[in-house]
Amino acid sequence: MTQSKPHLKLVAMRPNGRLVHPIFITSILLLLLVQFLFQLTAFKYVQLMAWYRPPSSFKANFNKRFNFYSYENLSVMIISFFQYIWCSLACVSGRPYRLPLYTNYIYVIVLVLSTLLTVYVSIWPAAFIRNILQLVATPNYEFVFFLGAMTLGNLFISMAVEKFLIPSNIMKRLSSFVRQKKQYRNVYKHVFVELLNDSYWPPVR
Repeated sequence: MTQSKPHLKLVAMRPNGRLVHPIFITSILLLLLVQFLFQLTAFKYVQLMAWYRPPSSFKANFNKRFNFYSYENLSVMIISFFQYIWCSLACVSGRPYRLPLYTNYIYVIVLVLSTLLTVYVSIWPAAFIRNILQLVATPNYEFVFFLGAMTLGNLFISMAVEKFLIPSNIMKRLSSFVRQKKQYRNVYKHVFVELLNDSYWPPVR
């Protein structure tokens, strides 16, 4: 993600200077809420299906100290695999400060390979892979389609939060209201406003 090169043109708007800026914190909290709601939906969905079996029914099939074999674990784990990928895709830097995503070849290759591998694990992985990850077999293709729809919805909402909601003026105004920010704290912004309001600027030569 950090291998993207800087953009060829400078913009007047500078990026936020602090990692603990309220907008950054809000972004993290909103993404956490989105991820939690999708995982909770996946967790509850399998319990409503006719083919559902409780976790206790898998104990006799696997001789493990800790039993992670269950349909709940299968659905939440696959959803979380995609969520790791989608979060990086939503949070990767681009315009106006860095070049577009597709110019970062290393990231694009890793993104494609990790997505394909996760799709393979989600549909019908080999038995030894399921044993390593301690996953039960996928019950049917209806379940696969459900997870696919869930992951695409997760991607759409995560991208909308990061690319449209967080940079919007609504979030900036909300941040200023929460911080009770009535005036600019940076000296250069005061100078900039004064110049905008100065009818003699720029000077005529």
